[in-house]
Amino acid sequence: MSMADLGWTTAGGGEAWSETMSKEEKKEEKKRQIRQRMLEQIEAQREEARRVREEKEQDKAERDKAEEAVHAEAVESVEQELTRLAAVNRWDVGEAEYKRSRERIRELEREKRLHMEKAVGRKLFIGKLSHADLDEKYAKNPPLLRTYKRHRVKAVQDLFGEFGEVEEITWTKNAVFVTFAEAKAAETCLEVLGYYPNRLERVKAIRKAQKQRNIPSIVAPSPSFYPRWPKNVVILHQREEARKKNLLSQGIHPV
Repeated sequence: MSMADLGWTTAGGGEAWSETMSKEEKKEEKKRQIRQRMLEQIEAQREEARRVREEKEQDKAERDKAEEAVHAEAVESVEQELTRLAAVNRWDVGEAEYKRSRERIRELEREKRLHMEKAVGRKLFIGKLSHADLDEKYAKNPPLLRTYKRHRVKAVQDLFGEFGEVEEITWTKNAVFVTFAEAKAAETCLEVLGYYPNRLERVKAIRKAQKQRNIPSIVAPSPSFYPRWPKNVVILHQREEARKKNLLSQGIHPV
């Protein structure tokens, strides 16, 4: 049997072989382009979903802010009425009117507590807690980045859920807002996690649990995060203290 019989020495055979390879390459290239277009479409859909989600979160944040402003104004109005009633003297208005003013004060105090809770009393600002470090480190690996973000979100939900039911956790670029179902849970969380050793202890436990699942330690939140009241609740508390001091300076015992 000659080489010509095998198709190796004839020009026609060589051209046919070359043409066969070219068709296979074109076929593979077409498949690669289809896969690439599919990946681009999937990424575009994810990007659109992220955009829609961010818009919804932004809209909700604006609605929450507007609602908080309404309740803050209500608190201010109640405080003004409380100051007026606190100045009522039984010798000037009589015993019956004085008792009615005391009852009204108790009602207003309850109303004030409700407004303060709805305004800010259930929400905490958590500084130095975000996804910024993960975004920077895994920017070139979106699938892994999304996976690690999910793990961090779950860890943070469990961390704050220790103190009571969490209604919502809002992630921003550089911080997190945690809203509890009850104001008492927010107060307890602030008291406990305001102490660095307590935060460190809990972060170590998170890292240990994640290590057992082969999740790198960077995914756990850093113990350098810190909780505090949002600025508006700080202002409300400062205003309340100023109101009480003002009443005391006038010889009126604040209620």
